[in-house]
Amino acid sequence: MTGIIIVGLIVAFTAFAIIKFRVPAALVFFSLLVGQLLVSQVAEDVYLFVNTAAQNVGIEWIKLLLLLLPVILTLLFLKESVSKSKIFVEFVPAILTGMVVVLLIYPLIPALQNALNGNSTWQVIDTYKSLITFVASIACLVTSWMSFSKSRH
Repeated sequence: MTGIIIVGLIVAFTAFAIIKFRVPAALVFFSLLVGQLLVSQVAEDVYLFVNTAAQNVGIEWIKLLLLLLPVILTLLFLKESVSKSKIFVEFVPAILTGMVVVLLIYPLIPALQNALNGNSTWQVIDTYKSLITFVASIACLVTSWMSFSKSRH
C-alpha cells in the first residue's frame, strides 16, 4: 500500500508542478530526457569534481541533481508559457511525465528502492515501463505538435 502512495505522490507532485507553473508538459518531459543524458554521460566527472571540493557527497545525489536540474530550470524559465485556456491539454502528458519521473529516479534513490522492492505496485510499473515511456513520448510529441501553430504564407 505504501508503494502506491509513494508512486502516487511523485506522479501527483510532478503533474501539479507542470499544471501550476503552466509549462508545456512536453518540454518538461524532454528536459527530463536531457537530465537522463547528463546522468549517463557526465555524472562520474561531476562526482569527481564535487568530491574534490566537498567530501561525503554520494554519487546518487549528484545523479539525482543532474536528472532533475533541467526539469527545475524548465519549470522556472518557462513559467506561465501555457495559457489558462489550453492547460487542460497538458493534463495527460503531465501525468505520464510524472510516471517517467518515477521510472528514472527509482534507481537513484536507495530509500525508494527499499520502499518499492517486492511491492506489487512496483512490479506492475516495472513490467510496463517500456509502454509507459512509449505512451509518454507519443503524448508529449502530439501535444507539442498541436501547440505550435503553423504560419501560412
